[in-house]
Amino acid sequence: MRVLKQVVSGPGDLSRFLGDDPSAEQVFLPDVVDLEVGQRVCVWFHLPRHRVDVYLQGMVVWKRARPSRALAAGVGLELSPGQVAELSFLERVRNRQVEPLPERRHPRTPILAPWSCKVVVPEIKMWSPAQVTDISLGGARICADMMPVHQGALVQVGLSWHSGTRHDLELVWFQVAEGQVRLGLNRLPKATIHENEWRSLVERARQAFEALDAD
Repeated sequence: MRVLKQVVSGPGDLSRFLGDDPSAEQVFLPDVVDLEVGQRVCVWFHLPRHRVDVYLQGMVVWKRARPSRALAAGVGLELSPGQVAELSFLERVRNRQVEPLPERRHPRTPILAPWSCKVVVPEIKMWSPAQVTDISLGGARICADMMPVHQGALVQVGLSWHSGTRHDLELVWFQVAEGQVRLGLNRLPKATIHENEWRSLVERARQAFEALDAD
């Protein structure tokens, strides 16, 4: 998957990328002509004034190789499901509804080749195979098989390929999409060994993403 970094200088700059209808869940990348229809892309929007990064993943669905008098060259992306919060944030920035202050306490890193894991919800005595799709020092996003969950539930995450530790997280939000449930999780700090292991996971994800961005 290609990673493309776009620096957003200010709210007005976002109109180059976002259409008039945010519910369409599409993004335009002006002057990008070295992608092909069907190619998967991660767009990394860097907003230095707000000190925040927003990542959107999608597929190229159309391409305009040459500019016209009224339209710029570039490609159109159809976004993958489950990114409504990111689009909503960018719309609020464009409409000047977000002050230029940090909105996210812990920058998160997308995991473009999601990590396999196991999630356990002790309260309902259920578990599911799952995938970690984003991670930060403060939490993670995970996609799991359907199960009954609610905000505030304790979710335990194990990554057997990394260690035998089971990490405790609190469910902050969830979305149902395509027969699966996407979980937004905040970490519940524990002993030092858990802190160190989680930090090593965050660093591993960061290095992998930066290597892709450098390609």
